[in-house]
Amino acid sequence: MSDIRFGNTYEFLSKLMVFSVPGIIIAIIIISYFLNQLNLGIILSSAFIVPSLALYFRNDVFNDGSCIEGEEIILGYIPTWYGLLSLVAGIYGYFNAFKLSNLTMAITLGLITLIFQILFVIPDKFNKILSFEVRRKKGCIVLLISLIIIFFLISMILGSYVVNFNNIDLSFESIIRKSVIWIIAIILVILFARKIKDMD
Repeated sequence: MSDIRFGNTYEFLSKLMVFSVPGIIIAIIIISYFLNQLNLGIILSSAFIVPSLALYFRNDVFNDGSCIEGEEIILGYIPTWYGLLSLVAGIYGYFNAFKLSNLTMAITLGLITLIFQILFVIPDKFNKILSFEVRRKKGCIVLLISLIIIFFLISMILGSYVVNFNNIDLSFESIIRKSVIWIIAIILVILFARKIKDMD
């Protein structure tokens, strides 16, 4: 348990997430194999690489020490937020890149996804160049919302959700998939906005 705030230490949470990854990857690959989607399973598994490496090797950032500012205990660099959002960005981006028929666009989207995965796990670098304190809740949420919005906009411009009036996919599966993605995105934005309102 953490000595400076309620809950487990950030170091423990980081290691817990990292050590869970091999089992999750194996499960994804096995399931995708039986569904005859092994290539997709491997692509999705690659989304775990950046957040896992960052949380494991950047323990000088994602630790309880980041929660201390003078004599005040603040949010700090919470690994669950940054790690999970990096993972979600990877899964979303690599999945859409895999579905693209244009190889150049697929590679471009894949590289952009990789860049944003890295951006999500370097909050300390942003803290040096931004005018607000990223370690505080409000600053952290503003940073994450900004990255999410920019990433989704770029992904939709490059990805399979760009409107093509000559080939609009109105299948039930396509409509459901797009609706779920937009609903999740809207819910996340609302939750983040409500948190910002509740902040001091």
